[in-house]
Amino acid sequence: MNSSIRAIASLGHVELACGAVVIVVSGLLVYAGLIPYAEAQAADAFREQQLANSTKLGEQLTSFREGLDTRLDALRREQASLPTLGDSRQLSLRLAEFNALAGRHGLIVDELSPRPPAPDGPLQSTPVRVVGSSGYVALAAFLDELHRTMPDVVVRGFGLSQTARAETDESIFMIELAFYAVSTGETSPE
Repeated sequence: MNSSIRAIASLGHVELACGAVVIVVSGLLVYAGLIPYAEAQAADAFREQQLANSTKLGEQLTSFREGLDTRLDALRREQASLPTLGDSRQLSLRLAEFNALAGRHGLIVDELSPRPPAPDGPLQSTPVRVVGSSGYVALAAFLDELHRTMPDVVVRGFGLSQTARAETDESIFMIELAFYAVSTGETSPE
C-alpha cells in the first residue's frame, strides 16, 4: 500500500511539475504576445499624433494660402488702378498732350523747359518747368484735369503772381512738374 501511495504521490509531483511548466510556458507566451501588442499600440498612438499634427499643419497652410490669395487679389486690383506709364522715349508726345490740355483751358504757355531725366526708383523722372499766364479759375480747372487725365505727371512746385495789367484777372504762373516714365536704361547726354 505504501508503494501505491508513493506511486500516487509521485504521480502528483509529475502532474504538479507539468502544471507548473504549462503555467510558465503559458505566461511566457502571453508575455511574448503582450510586448508586440503594446508596441503596436504605442506605434498607433504615435501615428495618430502625427496625423493630428499633419492635419493641423495642413489647416494652417490652407489658411495661410487663402490669406496670400486675398492679398494677391488686392495687389492685382491696386495694380490695375495704377496709371499705365509709357517709356521715357515718349516725353515729346506727353509734352504735346500737356500743351494741348493747357490750350483747351485757355492757358498761355510761354516756356516749357524739360530738364534731363533722372532715375527715381524703378522709374525715370523728367523735371519740366512751365511758365505762362492764365486766369485763376482756368488754371484751377487745368490742374484738376491734369491730375485726372495725366496721372504720370506730378506737380512738384507752383507759383502764382498778378500781372501788371490790373484790369484782367490773369496771373503769371510757374509750375515745376515731373513726368514719370518707365526707364529704358538710356541715359541723357550731358
